[in-house]
Amino acid sequence: MLNSPRRVYQTLGITVAVIFLVSLCLPFMCFAEVNDPTVTLKAGTVVPLRLTETVSTETHNVGDRVTFEVTRDVKVNGYTVIAAGAIAIGEVVVSEPPGMFGREGKIGLTIHRTEAVDGTSVPLRVTLTRKGAGKQLLSVGGGLVLCPLLFLVKGEKGTIPAGSETKAYVDYDTEITVTG
Repeated sequence: MLNSPRRVYQTLGITVAVIFLVSLCLPFMCFAEVNDPTVTLKAGTVVPLRLTETVSTETHNVGDRVTFEVTRDVKVNGYTVIAAGAIAIGEVVVSEPPGMFGREGKIGLTIHRTEAVDGTSVPLRVTLTRKGAGKQLLSVGGGLVLCPLLFLVKGEKGTIPAGSETKAYVDYDTEITVTG
């Protein structure tokens, strides 16, 4: 018997119970927390940097830490993923003082990482190298012609001044959570 009063009341009771449960859950489903979007910062993306300190063969050795500052926001799909002013960390990889016979000094830096707006470490790659002025011609030429003491003339130290700007590149794709 499909249309028996008992069957009708059971169906009506189940329907009311379902409507009641849905009405209780609906506000929670509508106002559920929306997760912030995640974007991918692609490998090769340019990150503009400025050196925050003068680095020289006179003051820095291989392995010394150096800092850079991001000069402008890096954006993906309209979202800022690396904010201007973020610090980038690098290190000295070459530090050769000037030598005899006018050999110039040489300083080299590599940049490892910076931090995204969500705190994610973003791997970077770039190497900077600067040489001081060589004085080989003065040292060797003058030493042979004029005075052997000119063989002791040294070249200039390698220096990268504070404020020097460069472009680093994101080393590999990095997922970053951004605020909407």
